[in-house]
Formats: sequence, structure tokens, C-alpha cells
Amino acid sequence: MLAGYAMTANGNDDAPISDREIALLLASLTGFSLLVLAVSGGSDSMALMHLVSRWRGTLEEGQRPEVLVATVDHGLRPESRHEAEVVGQVSAQLGFGHVILTWDGKKPVSGVQAAARQERYRLLMGLLAERSRLQMRHRAEGEGARAALVTAHTQDDQAETLLMRLARGSGIQGLSGIMPITERDDGIWLVRPLLEVPKACLKATLEVDGQTWIEDPSNDDVRFERVRLREAREMLASLGLTSRALGRSARRLQRVQALVAEAAGQWIEANANFNEGAYATVKLAAFSDAGEVAVRGLQAILSRMGGDASDPELSQIETLVDSLADTAAANAEMASTTLGGCIIEVARQRGANEPVVRIFREAGSYGLPIRYLHAGESEIWDRRFRLTASPDLSDPIYVAALGADGWAQLKRERPDLADFGLPARAAATLPALWLEARLVAVPYLGALDVNLSGEGRLTEAAFLGVEVSGGKPRVAT
Repeated sequence: MLAGYAMTANGNDDAPISDREIALLLASLTGFSLLVLAVSGGSDSMALMHLVSRWRGTLEEGQRPEVLVATVDHGLRPESRHEAEVVGQVSAQLGFGHVILTWDGKKPVSGVQAAARQERYRLLMGLLAERSRLQMRHRAEGEGARAALVTAHTQDDQAETLLMRLARGSGIQGLSGIMPITERDDGIWLVRPLLEVPKACLKATLEVDGQTWIEDPSNDDVRFERVRLREAREMLASLGLTSRALGRSARRLQRVQALVAEAAGQWIEANANFNEGAYATVKLAAFSDAGEVAVRGLQAILSRMGGDASDPELSQIETLVDSLADTAAANAEMASTTLGGCIIEVARQRGANEPVVRIFREAGSYGLPIRYLHAGESEIWDRRFRLTASPDLSDPIYVAALGADGWAQLKRERPDLADFGLPARAAATLPALWLEARLVAVPYLGALDVNLSGEGRLTEAAFLGVEVSGGKPRVAT
């Protein structure tokens, strides 16, 4: 992306986007076989849909990705269904398929926007995963399928995000704002190609083409933080806090963020061991004088080992790193603690002199996920393991945590498991395969790998690994 794109050829921030600029802006979409466009009907997302249509028309037939437009009906306003149908009509005119996703169930009284955003992404990602699997089945053997969710976040959204996070005292990662492209654990990409484009440019682009959009009245509701920031835009601009200046700061902070992420990744590689995902150990001495690098490294470890639990606040991680640094300096004991769905304790490994920080999943009061797997299916379990069932499996099995009772049963039947040195509480949170109430396999341990109906291995469990987020933006290749 060209830095400072917002200054268009004629020097205006509200000039329509040219065909040449479209090619530059949407270059990040090249290489994907499936694009799901999140289109609400507002000016930003409607412009995105039209820009993708123009860009796609310039490509050779064999290079054009499949495009599906998705609209989420949150059910928060009576007219929302009609607005979603209007998007469908426009997408049909452009030759794109369209689907309406509905947020069913009771809506929260407070935190409506945050809850709506979470549900919106859940629905969109579910749709994308389903369509991606379908596309894979229909592609020739050996041909890969890359899928991306494309959103219409603009330079204005980036500026608002930066200000909101600044008000919360965010660190470098938060102040880096919205990343232009990221990849999820399930191989789905999130692409935001318009992050350096002012909203005014998108409106001008629609207007010059005679296109319309839908105004959402919630965009004028001052109960919401983003709306209050927009109301203060003129005052902020008079202080030099323009969207363009804030976007420029975000880009520069993203460069710093990439350097910190790289250093944190090296810190993890030098000091941590993940024991195939059962539990992590980090040298206690690594927390001495490591500062921001240790904070970011530990943050990444907790995020992975904590599975589906909510990530902890940055201040909580900073406090924990300070405690670990003090413990290392004093060569003292430290009581175990919990944070971000993890149990953290200082221990001495068998046969090792140096103390380590041991980190493993906490079962929690709500328990761990239960999932059903059918033959040939692959699914991420608890954001820690990718489980892949044998294509020869005749009956579906369900995946749930081994649990304390299951671990005790295994140790009785396999006394050699004591040689693993696996903490009992960590073992209890490993994925296990069950047929009704009968434990049939624990893929991680290779224990009780029982054949059902004479079939081969039931499933494989692969740890997803730990990667520090916020590295250099990548392009799908």
C-alpha cells in the first residue's frame, strides 16, 4: 500500500478513486480464490463492493476470485432486514452472490456495539469457513484454496481506533491500530484494503458513479464512543489530530510493533518449550531485565495456552512479568497464579537446575469445549489443537477434555505414562476422544489408540504453536 494514499492526484481528500488507484488499493486481494465481502449497506462497504467489481473486471478469467457478499442482519432496527435485501439487489446487479446472516437470540442491554461486532465476525467467519471447505471439494486435486474476509475499514476508522486505544492507555500493539492483513489459525485471512482511504473519497466514488448507500441512524447516536469521537472531529483537527496524521502514526507504530514482535519471537525461541502443546515452560531467568520483549512474549504464550479463554489485560501481564523478574532476582519461591485461562507456576524440572515458569491450560468453571468429529473432518479445538479425523472413521466421535478422572484411568492402565513428567492438571485439559461415555483415544499421548470397527488411527492432534502477533503484514502467496 502506498503510504499517504489519501492525498489524491488533485490534492483533495474527497476525490473519487481512479482505476489506477483501485489496482494499487486492491493488490492485497491478489492470490485469493474466495473473497467474502462484509457489506452492511453503508457508504464504506458499498464502495468496497463496487471497487472490487471494477478491479475484478480487469483480471484475466482464470485469475478472478469467487466473490460472495455477506450482510449481517443484527435485528436491532425494524428496517435492518430490508436494508440487507437492498444490498442483495445491488450485489446481484454486479454479478455477485449474496447471503444474509441473522443474529438470533436475546440482545444485550449494554455494550451493544461490542456484542454486535463479536457476533458479526462469528457469523462471517463461520460462513467463510463453510464456503472455503465447499470450494476445496470442487477444486482440482492439488489446487489450494485461499479464502479472505474483506472489510471496508477506512482511514477514519483507523484514526478513531487509535484515539480510543490511546484513551485506554494501550501499549504499542494497541496503538498500532488495525492491521491491513492478518491470518487466523484456521487459514482464513482478514484483509482491509481501504485503511488508508478517507471515507469522503469512498462517498465521492459512489456519487460520481450514481450509486447510493444506506445511512445507519446508530452512526449519530452519541451513546457510542466512536460517534462521540466523530462529533469532536473538527476540534481534534484544529489541534492537528486529523485522520491522516493519526493514520500516519499508526503506520509508523506498526513498524515498531513488527520489530518488537520479531524480538519477542526470538525470546520465545531461545527460552520456551511447548511440549507439543500440553504445557509450556519458560526459563525464569529470561524475565530478568527483558522488559517489553518479555511482556510481548508472555502475552503470546498465554494467548495460545489459554485456549478459548479471554486474553488478559496488558496491565495484568506487565504485573506478572514484574513478579517473575523479582522472583528470578531474589531466587525466591512464587505462589502459583491464574491469568488468561492459564495456571502459571514456578517449578524445577526433573534433572534441571534452573527454575522454570510452567504454564498450562486452566480447566475453568465452565469446562472446555465439546465437539463432534466426522470422518475426514478437521477442526480447531480450544484454540490450541487442530484435530483431524481419519477419513475411514465410520461413526462420529466427540472430542472433550481428558479430565482428572480420565487421566487417573490412563495412569492405571498405562503405568509408563509416569515417565512423561506431565503435570496432572495439564494432562486433564488435553483433548480426548470419546464414544458415548467411553474413552477411546488421547491423540497427544498415543494412549488407548483403539481401532473402531477395524479402522486405522482415529485422529491426529497438532498443536497450533505460538506466534507473536503484529509482525510485518504479509501477502497471501
